[in-house]
Amino acid sequence: MKKNKRRRRKKTYPFLWILALSLLLVLLIGTSIVYFLHSEKEKQLPVAEKPVATVQTIPRAVIKKIAPPPVTDIVPKKHMAIVIDDIGYDTETMEKLLSFGVPITFGVLPHCPHSYESAVKAHTAGHDVILHLPMEPVGYPEKNPGEGALLVSMTNEEIRQVLKKNMQSVPHISGVNNHMGSRFMEDKEKLIVVFSELQKQGLYFMDSFTTHLTKGKKAAMAANIDYIQRDIFIDNSGNQDETFSILIEIIDNVDRWNRLVVIGHPYWSTLWAIERTIPYFLEQEIELVPLSFFVDR
Repeated sequence: MKKNKRRRRKKTYPFLWILALSLLLVLLIGTSIVYFLHSEKEKQLPVAEKPVATVQTIPRAVIKKIAPPPVTDIVPKKHMAIVIDDIGYDTETMEKLLSFGVPITFGVLPHCPHSYESAVKAHTAGHDVILHLPMEPVGYPEKNPGEGALLVSMTNEEIRQVLKKNMQSVPHISGVNNHMGSRFMEDKEKLIVVFSELQKQGLYFMDSFTTHLTKGKKAAMAANIDYIQRDIFIDNSGNQDETFSILIEIIDNVDRWNRLVVIGHPYWSTLWAIERTIPYFLEQEIELVPLSFFVDR
């Protein structure tokens, strides 16, 4: 007779379950503590390290530091004034200049056959008109500046009277420049007499710079009037090719200047050169402006 075999009970290890549960509990507690500490640390971060929702919340010192640098590579616009002196002897050159369709400043001589008419035409067409004022040159009277000239030998009252007649001869003027005048422009006291009268009329003065000893700027400051100085004579030779070359050289050196005042005369050679260079000036974005443009700025 076979003996009944006892079933073996599988041994259980309750301490293993307890250990596993304990480890799980420790892990949960540890995770909670780490999360809590991390949250507290975030609350203590400096304001500058936190994301900024709007510019208004940034302190001024910070805004100054992060503001973009100013743009310094903007090229200033080029402005050039063309002054044509000795206007008043004829009307043909005047009509030709008006046909160019660009600002020209007309320096009109007083007491010439077409002085009054030329000034009215130029003004009506929207151009600047200035009185091309005759003044005593070195070498006078062999070098004669013409009717209405101011001389250093004149009294102050005589200067005022001659100047008044000259201004009446040329209407619509916004300013004055000297015709010849290499002697007169060196006399500061005489210039102050002239400039004081211009100041009363609200006129500016453009120095044709016929002498390096000019006292024009100092006298203008003393009389408190606007003062401009000529930069280049474009037609001293009267040769059209040379005038054309001077104008082309101005264009070729456009990066060396921002503002330029040039003086020419009503020679057909000068008109020919100006007419042919106008497209090049426009192509280089050189803006031709009336002379008064520089006074307003």
